[in-house]
Amino acid sequence: MRLLRRMILCSLALALAWLLGLLGFVSLIPSPAADDAPATDAIVVLTGGGGRIERGITLLAEGKAPLLFISGMENRAEPSRLLQQFLPGRPADPALAERIFTGTEARNTIGNVAETARFIHAHHVRSFRLVTSAYHMPRALAEFHYGLPHARIVPVPVMPEDFLLARWWRPGTLENQRVLSEYHKWLGAYARHALIGLRRM
Repeated sequence: MRLLRRMILCSLALALAWLLGLLGFVSLIPSPAADDAPATDAIVVLTGGGGRIERGITLLAEGKAPLLFISGMENRAEPSRLLQQFLPGRPADPALAERIFTGTEARNTIGNVAETARFIHAHHVRSFRLVTSAYHMPRALAEFHYGLPHARIVPVPVMPEDFLLARWWRPGTLENQRVLSEYHKWLGAYARHALIGLRRM
């Protein structure tokens, strides 16, 4: 009987810890806002969600950084075509296109970190704006701060048009599915970092 009680108490404690962790994770999801941060050495865009590449190219055109790196492209795209696609009303600017770089090897966030590391080392980048979906930003920052601890990172969250964060708690909604998925991956990232740290001791 005592064993059963302990098991129930442990289960309740774990459930409470999971719930509190989830609420804490949701509080870390940033809301898109005006980018008033000082200029950085580069802009890094992680593909995988609507509005990310467009936001990165817009920041480049606004002079927020001299270089733009798009990580995780399925196919290598010509920078001039990207400008035509995401800045259709702007006249062709070869000089702007020359400052856009793409990576095609990354298939997940860990791959994004590795791909970005090669880019920033090659171009002597010390600071960059990180553009990704708002719900992906907590995990992305965890991975990038771990993989690139000396870089100064300015988060630039993008909220997809089909995503309404206020609905995250409703079971079965797209928002609920994405938030839960990102929460578990975020926990996994910190667990992996902790295990790596223990192995190095």
